[in-house]
Amino acid sequence: MELDRRSDPGAAARRDPGAPAHDGPSTINQVHGTVNGQVLQVGSVDTIVMTGSHPCSPGAFHQPKQLPPPPGQFVNRVDALGALDRLTSAVEADAPPLVVVVSGMSGVGKSAVVLRWAYANRGRFTGGQFYADIGDPRFRGRTSVDEVAAGFLRALGVHKEYVPSEPAERSAMFRTRTADAPVLVVLDDVDGEEQVAPLLPGSPGSVVLVTSRRRLSGLVYEGAHLLHLRPLDDSESSALVARMLPEGRLRAGSQEAEDLVRLCGGLPVALRVVGARLAQRPRWSPSRLVEHLADEERRLGRLSMGERIAVEPVFDAVVEQLPPLVRQLYRRLGLHPGPFFSAPVAAIAMDVPVDDAEEVLEQLVEANLVGEVGQERFRFHDLVRLHARRRAEQDEVAAVRDDVVRRISHWYLAAASSADHAVAGPARWRLYGQYAGVDSPTFSPAEAADWLGSEKQNLLAVVEEAFRREWHDLVLRLCEALWPFYHGHKHYQDWKSSHRMGVESALREGSLVAEARMRNQLARAHIETGEFDRADRELEAARRLAVESGEPRAEAVVLESLGVLRRDEHRYSEAADHFRASLAANETIGDERGIALQGYHLGDVLLRGGDPVGAAVVLEEALRQLQGLGDEMSAAKVDVVRGRAYQVMGRLPEAQDVLVSAVAVARRRHQPVKEAQALEALADVARSASDVELLTACAGRLVELYTATGSPRAAVVAGWTRENGQVDD
Repeated sequence: MELDRRSDPGAAARRDPGAPAHDGPSTINQVHGTVNGQVLQVGSVDTIVMTGSHPCSPGAFHQPKQLPPPPGQFVNRVDALGALDRLTSAVEADAPPLVVVVSGMSGVGKSAVVLRWAYANRGRFTGGQFYADIGDPRFRGRTSVDEVAAGFLRALGVHKEYVPSEPAERSAMFRTRTADAPVLVVLDDVDGEEQVAPLLPGSPGSVVLVTSRRRLSGLVYEGAHLLHLRPLDDSESSALVARMLPEGRLRAGSQEAEDLVRLCGGLPVALRVVGARLAQRPRWSPSRLVEHLADEERRLGRLSMGERIAVEPVFDAVVEQLPPLVRQLYRRLGLHPGPFFSAPVAAIAMDVPVDDAEEVLEQLVEANLVGEVGQERFRFHDLVRLHARRRAEQDEVAAVRDDVVRRISHWYLAAASSADHAVAGPARWRLYGQYAGVDSPTFSPAEAADWLGSEKQNLLAVVEEAFRREWHDLVLRLCEALWPFYHGHKHYQDWKSSHRMGVESALREGSLVAEARMRNQLARAHIETGEFDRADRELEAARRLAVESGEPRAEAVVLESLGVLRRDEHRYSEAADHFRASLAANETIGDERGIALQGYHLGDVLLRGGDPVGAAVVLEEALRQLQGLGDEMSAAKVDVVRGRAYQVMGRLPEAQDVLVSAVAVARRRHQPVKEAQALEALADVARSASDVELLTACAGRLVELYTATGSPRAAVVAGWTRENGQVDD
C-alpha cells in the first residue's frame, strides 16, 4: 500500500546580487527583519535539502484575511481615523485584546470608517484578520454568535466535523487558536454586549473593533473604549456626492450642493443614494432632485427622528423616479424572507423570465438600492430593505403580498427538494416526494451541496416565514428536504430550530406519520450534541406515533435512531435489539438499502459488544448488498468496521487489505473524517503486525488530516513512536 505524503521541495537560498563577494567564509552570522517560522544558522554548509508542507496542504498555517475592502466612496474621517490610531497605538505587546466600540445612528458610516482603518492597518496583525456582520438583515432575530465563532474556526483550518457544538467550547477553541499572534477582529452591527465576549481572541496585542447603533455601555464599563461617530459635516457631505459624479456635475459650495447636504442630514447612506440617482439620470440637474426631496411633511419630521426612518424621504425620491417594473421589483423583494436573493428569486417575485429580472435587478444595483454580495447574489442595506417593505405595504394589496411570499417560498422548496434528491438519491424514503410545483434548479451532487450551503440562512428564514403564516404543509416539506443537509453538515442550531417548527406544524396538520418523522429527525440532532434524555423523549413519542400511523417505514427509521442512541450510550445489547427490529421491518418493506444499512449498524454494535465473529458475518452480507446497489461510500464505511473485526479475530492480512481499500475510497471522494477513521483502524492493524513502516505512514497522514481539521487527535498521533511499532498514547 502507498499513502500519499505530498510535500514541496524547499527553494534554494538566493544570494543578494548587491552584496559584495567574499573569497572565504564569512564571520558574520546575522538575521535582520521579521521572521515567521524557524531559522537555521550554521557556520558552513555544503548541501541543503529542505522539505515541508506546501502552504495549501492540509497541515499549512491558516492566516484568515476576511476583511472586505473599504467602500470606494469615502471622505476623510480624519478625527475618527485619528482616534482609532491613538487608541490602538497604545496597545502593549502583552496587553489583553483592546475593544473599541464605534457607535452612531444607522447609516452614519460606522462600517466604512472601521473597514477603512482596518484595511490600512491589516499588516500589523500577523495572526490574521476576522470579519463578521453580526446584524441579521431580517426584522426578527440576530445572527447566531456561536455560528460566527464556528465560521472563524473554519477559517483557521478547523474542519467542520471538529467544530464543537457547545458555544462555550467554540469560544474557548477560538481563543486557543488565536493565542500565538495578534489578530484583528471586526464585528459589524452588534446589537448587544453579550455578542462580543464569545468572539474575543486569545492573543495579547489584539484589537477588536465593534460597530453598533447602540453605545453598548456594558462593554464600556468592562474597559472597552467608545468612539461615537457623528454625521458628516457640510464639506465632507458635498465631497462624497461629488465624487460619485462626473467632474463639474456638482460644484462644492453651490446652492444645489448645500441643499442636498441639508436634506440628507449628513448621513452617508442617504448621500450615496442621492449621488447614484444623479448618476443614473444624467439629464437631471441637482436642483431637480432637491425639488423631489422638498416635502417637509414627510422629510423633516422623519429626519429629526433619526435611525431607521431618518433616510426614508431620500429613498422615496429615488424609488419614485424608477421605471414601473423596477419599482415593482424593489418593493416585492422587500417581502423576501431571507437576507440574500438571486436573479431566479427576483424572477419568481415578478413572475417574469430570469433574463428580464436580471435587467431590472441591474437597475437597482446601479441606483445603489441593492448591493452585490457574491456571485449572482444580492442584498439590501438594512435601511433600504425597511423602506422596500414599507413601499410594498403601501403599494401592493394584501392578496398580492401574500402571493409573492408564497411563490418565493415554493421556489425555495422546489430547489431544496431538487438538491435533496441530488445529494441523497432517489432511494431515500420520503413522505412527500420531489416537489414539482414550480420551475427550480437542477443540480449535480456537488452543485447541490454548494447551493444548500450558500442558501442556509434563506432556507431557515423561509421555514420561519411559512410557520408564521401557518403554511404547515410547506414547513413539513422543507424540513424533510433539508434533513440530509443538516445531518451531513452539522448545522445543529438550524437543524433543531427548523424541526421544532416541523413538530408543531405536524401537530397542527394532524399528521401522525409527519410528526413521527419530525420528532425522529429532531432526536438525531439531540443525539449528536449529547442531549440523550431529550433524544430519548422524542424517540419514544416518535415510535408511538409511527405505530399509530400504520406506516412501517416510519417505525423502521425510528427503530434505527433508537439503536443509534443506545449505541452512543454504550448500551450495545439494547442497540443490537433495535437494529435487528429495524432490519426486520426493512425486510418486510423490501427496502434493500435500509436492510444493508441496518446490517452495518448491527455489525458495528456486535463488534463493540465483543462478538467479532458475528459482526463479520453480518458486515460481509451488508457489504455485498451495498456493492450491488453501487453505494461505494457506504460500502467503505462497512469496510472500516469489517477491518476492525478481522483484526480482533487475528486475520491481519485481510484486515489490512480491507482498510487500505476504505482509505483509498475515502480519499478519492474527499471525505477526510472517514479517511481518518480508516487510517486509525489501519494503524491498529500495523501495530498488531509490528509493521513499523505501515504504522509510520498511517501516523504521518493522520497528523496531516487532524492538523488540517483541528481534531484533538492530532496531539495523540504526534506522540506515536516508531520503535517496534509501539504507540505512546
